[in-house]
Amino acid sequence: MRFAFLARLLGPAYEGYGVQTLLLGLLRGIAELEPGHELVLIVDPAQALPPELRGAFRAAPLAPPPSGAAARLWWDHLAVGMLCRQLGADALYCPAHVRPLYAPCPTVVSVPDMMYHRFPEQWAWSDQAYFRLAVSGLTRRATAIAALSEATRRDLLAMVGAPAERVAVVYPGVPAGFRPVDPAAALARLGVERPYVLCVSSDHPRKNLGGMIAAFEQVAAEVPHELVLAGPAVWASEQVRARVESSPFAGRIRRLGVVPEADLVALYSGADLFALPSLYEGFGFPVLEAMACGCPTITSAVSSLPEVAGAAAILTPPGDTDALADALRRALGDAALRADMGRRGLAQARRFSWRAAAEQTLALLERAARERAAPPRGGDQ
Repeated sequence: MRFAFLARLLGPAYEGYGVQTLLLGLLRGIAELEPGHELVLIVDPAQALPPELRGAFRAAPLAPPPSGAAARLWWDHLAVGMLCRQLGADALYCPAHVRPLYAPCPTVVSVPDMMYHRFPEQWAWSDQAYFRLAVSGLTRRATAIAALSEATRRDLLAMVGAPAERVAVVYPGVPAGFRPVDPAAALARLGVERPYVLCVSSDHPRKNLGGMIAAFEQVAAEVPHELVLAGPAVWASEQVRARVESSPFAGRIRRLGVVPEADLVALYSGADLFALPSLYEGFGFPVLEAMACGCPTITSAVSSLPEVAGAAAILTPPGDTDALADALRRALGDAALRADMGRRGLAQARRFSWRAAAEQTLALLERAARERAAPPRGGDQ
């Protein structure tokens, strides 16, 4: 069979985002399986494929659209489908929500989260309209839907009426290279001194960086730690900057932005504690990355995060700054507890496998391709 994968997310514009981590890990897992199918990546012509994918996949360049919403709609919903017809694809894998309007072959759509439905007020009206249409109107018409967590699966069923029999949970694996390492060289290069508490997150409002800073302020006078913030700053960068500068402990709060993966592994490995106080996550890669590096972890008891953390992390009520501060105080004050959390985190992280995700995804694609012989639903597939 010939399977096409929409792979524009591998480009540099998405570096540091969970959707790229998810797609790259999945494709690496599929490549290692040597599945016996012809595998095609739909990419921008200027994209260079990661070396580890070049033997298993071939590239099918599709010219990027000119800037503008109309051009993007044309690329996502017509040009991709036209290329799939030209390729003779038996099925198409779409990695982030959007199933093309024109789909000449069966589709498997990955849904990382449902934040557009959960937090509509945090998006421009045009984004709300587009993603609600794409998720509600098109994703539920996919041949199969891969939800990143059971929490996302429940949201899909409740919020967009996706048919239960077509929605499967496909957990991702641990991103490549995330394991305990000696952090000394990387920390020196970054100018980070131990001890520190780490938070890896974008500055989107649902990530609750304000709550993270406020909780740190409650305990900062009691501990010697700095707070290190790493991750993309594209949503509320000025608000976060102003919040840090207004803090009485501003000199102990570091913003690093996006850091290379090797340095991120070192940051996890060198931290006394990792915290992600998010208000909602479709999966929560930083929690899995931290645990895989042996870093004791605190996160919120909401959405998918308890699924990822299991019994290895301290869970706090979402948005409860006092509870987060109490958890920081408890963990930072108890080295034996942190050591135990680190051991349990390593064991929990081993439960997540890219091989299993790759096998499940290929099975969905194979099943979708076999449905081609059945009469199409609603005039298309």
